[in-house]
Amino acid sequence: WGRQLLVNREPVFVNGVCEYEHAFGHSHALTDKEIDARMLLLTRLGYNALREAHQPHNLRYVRDCNRLGVLNWTQFSAHIWYDTPAFRENFKTLLRQWVKERRNNPSIVLWGLQNESTLPADFARECADIIREMDPESGRLVTTCNGGSGTDWNVIQNWSGTYGGDLYNYANELKQDHQLLNGEYGAWRTLGLHDTLTVFNSKAPHSEEKFALLLGSKMQQ
Repeated sequence: WGRQLLVNREPVFVNGVCEYEHAFGHSHALTDKEIDARMLLLTRLGYNALREAHQPHNLRYVRDCNRLGVLNWTQFSAHIWYDTPAFRENFKTLLRQWVKERRNNPSIVLWGLQNESTLPADFARECADIIREMDPESGRLVTTCNGGSGTDWNVIQNWSGTYGGDLYNYANELKQDHQLLNGEYGAWRTLGLHDTLTVFNSKAPHSEEKFALLLGSKMQQ
């Protein structure tokens, strides 16, 4: 990683999606067939990267990434507002298990320690050092996303048009150095809610049309 991601010394444009391993009604209990279908859909839509959000996914995801040639940004946890000596020791035990399970997968390009990290910087540094000790040769950076310190890189998120900001300035925002990579972009929607919206309005209800307008605009930019 520099200003570009190089894979086999060739620059690669990272165009990915962020996936919750979740389906309404049965939480994280996705079948192998469901995981394979999601990963196949990802490639058919033209994406080449997957960010696992925000807890360790079924290992079938990373195995599918290996098989399909999809870059994988694996992630260990999300904002935990808790800190005791016992918590830290257990966190590090589980962290080591997570790294052991994944480090030999060639599709993994980034280690994600925590989304919207609330880990104290000294503890995040200790965890990042554990990851680098266990995976010393790969050159993979250790990240937080949308907040946090103590790792190699806090990757920003861009929800312009959803939480604030100007949707139509999105392309210019992505040219800024600190937005070299975005951990998330997206839009809220209410399944089945429709309206007659044809021009994007950030204050309109979260309808299917508003959702489509926002995401369509970002993809075109």
